[in-house]
Amino acid sequence: MIGEGVRDLRPDPNLLTDDPTIATRALTPFYDSVRESLGQQMISLLDSGANQVENVSTFLTMVDYSGDIAQWQLPTIACVPFFPLDPESTAQSTYTVTRLLDAVPNIRLVLIENRHGGSVGRIAPGSIAEANYATLLATAAGADRIVMPAIQREYWAPFEGAGIRFLKILAMKPEDGALALNRSIGEIKIMKSAVAQFWREMHAQLSRIISLPEGGK
Repeated sequence: MIGEGVRDLRPDPNLLTDDPTIATRALTPFYDSVRESLGQQMISLLDSGANQVENVSTFLTMVDYSGDIAQWQLPTIACVPFFPLDPESTAQSTYTVTRLLDAVPNIRLVLIENRHGGSVGRIAPGSIAEANYATLLATAAGADRIVMPAIQREYWAPFEGAGIRFLKILAMKPEDGALALNRSIGEIKIMKSAVAQFWREMHAQLSRIISLPEGGK
């Protein structure tokens, strides 16, 4: 699903003290990638953490991304995950939605219910989690919603720690995985099975909002 053209846009923290604008300017390769993809069957993806919301929204405002995608007639999606049972996470997601809509009001919003730790159905009535969830839904009125299935951290974290992305996990022979992670072949097969199940379910969810090839590839 994601090709080899992956680039880390995080600026060198040692340079930020002398030039804070680096945090925003570092995102320009994403803008260049979007321009280069016009008219091609390509998707440019910007993956950003909650602590980068200000930099991303400021960047999108400064380059007039809203005006550009309107002129280019380019469908643009912002996926905002949230953990239903974590009030702080939901509040942060609400703030993210607010800043994104300020910067790019014509963007298509998608809320992703991350079920690691619990689903929306487990929110206690009258709780802070319920209040924050209601605020999120009101702020992101009209947003599409999909679900990210839960997967135990023990199944994917070792691969991530070794710099092995999900697609490579699926294609990897158990023997190679055992060698890379210093685990038994049986354990690697269990981990690969869990990742494959997660991948199938996540692929089905993402296919509701974007066109993806069949088979989860």
